[in-house]
Order: sequence, then C-alpha cells, then structure tokens
Amino acid sequence: MDPAGRYQSVPGLQKDLAAYLRMNYAELLKTSVSGQDNNRSAYYCGDFVMINRLTDALPAS
Repeated sequence: MDPAGRYQSVPGLQKDLAAYLRMNYAELLKTSVSGQDNNRSAYYCGDFVMINRLTDALPAS
C-alpha cells in the first residue's frame, strides 16, 4: 500500500473504525428488531451501546 494512502495517526483510524462499527451494529439492531428477534436485539443493543461508550459518543453518566 502506498504510504500516502495510510492513516497518519492512530486516532484517525480509531475514529473511522468506530464510525463503521456504529453503522454496522445499528443496521444489525434494526434488522433484528424488525424480525422480532428479541435475543439478537438485546445482544446488538448492548454491543452498540458499548461501542458508543468506548468511543465517547455517549455522555458519561
């Protein structure tokens, strides 16, 4: 890979990865809710909250 195409910092990589994970888990959660799969919905909801929490997307309580 061309060095110019690489991430210039770890925080930049983390930010993009967190955005991807949020989008992915949000879609999985929406699909499980619409399919009325409560067990999967709870699992994805927990993961979605943790991803947001770990990336400071949710305010600390």
